[in-house]
Amino acid sequence: MGVLVVWLVFTSKLEFGKKIKWPELGPDCLVGNVSDKDRRGNQDLSQTIERRSANYQPAAWSYDLLESLKKDNREEIFDGGVKTLEKMYEDRAKKLEEEVKCRMYDDNIEPLALLELVDDIQNLGLGYRFEKDIKRSLQRRILEVSNVTLEKSLHAAALSFRILRQHGYENGNFQAELCKDVKGMLSLYEASYHAFEEENLLQEAKAFTRTHLKNLDANIDKSIQELVNHAMELPSHHRMLRLEARWRIEEYKRREGADDVLLELAILDFNMVQSSLLRELQDMSRWWRRMGIANKLQFARDRLMESFFWAVGMVFEPEYSNCRKGLTKVAALITTLDDIYDIYGSLDELEQFTDAVESNDLASWKAEIEGGESAKSISCYMNQTGLSEDRAREHMNILIDESWKKMNKVRAVDSSSPFEKPFVETAINPARIAQCTYQYGDSHSAPDDRSKKRVLSVIVEPIPLMER
Repeated sequence: MGVLVVWLVFTSKLEFGKKIKWPELGPDCLVGNVSDKDRRGNQDLSQTIERRSANYQPAAWSYDLLESLKKDNREEIFDGGVKTLEKMYEDRAKKLEEEVKCRMYDDNIEPLALLELVDDIQNLGLGYRFEKDIKRSLQRRILEVSNVTLEKSLHAAALSFRILRQHGYENGNFQAELCKDVKGMLSLYEASYHAFEEENLLQEAKAFTRTHLKNLDANIDKSIQELVNHAMELPSHHRMLRLEARWRIEEYKRREGADDVLLELAILDFNMVQSSLLRELQDMSRWWRRMGIANKLQFARDRLMESFFWAVGMVFEPEYSNCRKGLTKVAALITTLDDIYDIYGSLDELEQFTDAVESNDLASWKAEIEGGESAKSISCYMNQTGLSEDRAREHMNILIDESWKKMNKVRAVDSSSPFEKPFVETAINPARIAQCTYQYGDSHSAPDDRSKKRVLSVIVEPIPLMER
């Protein structure tokens, strides 16, 4: 999250069409080969500057390995002609996509069935393919869909609320009631995370459903228990989109009565997006090695892969390749600058940077303090209030929750925001990737096995195709 804060501060100072005037600092200054004369005051240095070190672990990924990974582009006989597998996948995906669209526009589809179809499409990572179709389908059936109430089921009412809220409809008060319907409570729990400020009923619904979902009967169906555990760890609304899509696809495979057309399309789409991401990562790896920063500034974190993963968390759609590459470069460079400021540089050296860069930030607080970094939000709040670390963390979580409510409001159709939906969603996604990065520590500074598996599942390892 510190990287993001610095990036926002840094980019806020840029003016389009103008170049940054960087301080004249040579590599000798950065790597610690300090001259006998102070550059600014021309004052003799009586001793070598004592450098701090955070003892960051080396890069968790071999760039040689990354650049050697091959995407499957073999040629196969298909429909009487020769096509690459990539082209075959694209053609098959288009055919499956048309089948799904036909179902969405079927006038005979029940409102609840339409909502569940839209929910599955979004959960499986296909929402960006059907964005316009979902919008049109909901608009065509808005009265029927919005009138799905508790008379149908708690699940139906909660699902209607959540789907419409996701697509910008301020669909009024949601009337919750006590219910033993586990699927319904789970739907209501997920819906409660789409609340706006002052929607107290949804806040109560969240507390009620969380309490009951945590104390379910041990004999509950295993597939439902899996979904409950997943939601209790982190609601879908707060999860990184591609990680969530991968998890949902694997879960959907095991679901009784799964739609084979939707599942095959989801797998094909995921693998095609993954292939394009891998190609971009290899481009970024070559760029990073050409820069040579990791070799010249060995005190800093070498986090090209983690920076790219952050960029994927912000915007994954294939058409935004240049945006991802730009974000990756910024994140990788800012990570280095962050270490120069927080760990390595002397006050005199850092003063030479302040005209171009300003140093800055929950979960990585302890590690940063132990590494010698400056105070963060938790420690500041503890000092101001005298509260314990646990209470300070609880307060920060409340602030995060309130921020999500504000962001939910901005997504509404009649919001006063001047920005288009793609921009708004991209602006919200840093909250998701930050949660992913810092939920169990600091996987940017200290990537562990959990974070490595996340990267592999999103960028490297494809989902096995279904047999036809």
